[in-house]
Amino acid sequence: MWQQAPESNIDPANENGPVPFTSSSMLCLAYSRLNLNLGPFRQLETRDPSIISEALGRSPPLRNSGSIIPALIYAIHSFSIPVRLGLDYVARSQSFFWSVRHALSSFECVVLLSKWLFQMAITREPNPNANERRVLRWTSLVVEEAYDSIDFEDESPITRHSGPGELGLGVLAIWSRFFQNNTQWHFINILGQSLSLYAGIMAAMVNEGPLEGFEIKLP
Repeated sequence: MWQQAPESNIDPANENGPVPFTSSSMLCLAYSRLNLNLGPFRQLETRDPSIISEALGRSPPLRNSGSIIPALIYAIHSFSIPVRLGLDYVARSQSFFWSVRHALSSFECVVLLSKWLFQMAITREPNPNANERRVLRWTSLVVEEAYDSIDFEDESPITRHSGPGELGLGVLAIWSRFFQNNTQWHFINILGQSLSLYAGIMAAMVNEGPLEGFEIKLP
């Protein structure tokens, strides 16, 4: 019945209002919290990117539950929306349809997705199941699209055959740029800076060896 109503459209620019679009971000956050409750670990009240990034680095591993795949799918969906609309465009015009609530839920979903990718790389799982392969493929496609549409200066391009660790770093790099380019709310810039520092923590771990050279070739 909801899908038959005109306001069921989750397009952020829909003339019927942004309520469904906002509700979808809250649903994404709910799924994320079922598998990774970042609430006690974010340290956002400090407004200090260094403290926030270190807190993220100390956050617990993901829970191995039946809701992890739906959570990852919702995370990728929220990740793909600004990529398809144009990251820089959305960053400059967030006040029209991208609220602080969206930023906070996206922040946790991005950490969830990147943490899952890093854990996939660390465990060196040679035979991911069908759902895990789909998540890897969809993430790779969205990251590729973002890198194709934006000049990331000297950063290496992410390809469809990148391993989970590299995809995790790509996800963090894209959302760090997105948040830091926000021109409406300084708090969202802090989220971007925190993700950038967190990516540095994870990149150091990648370079030390646990993730290096690990690759899952996607169909």
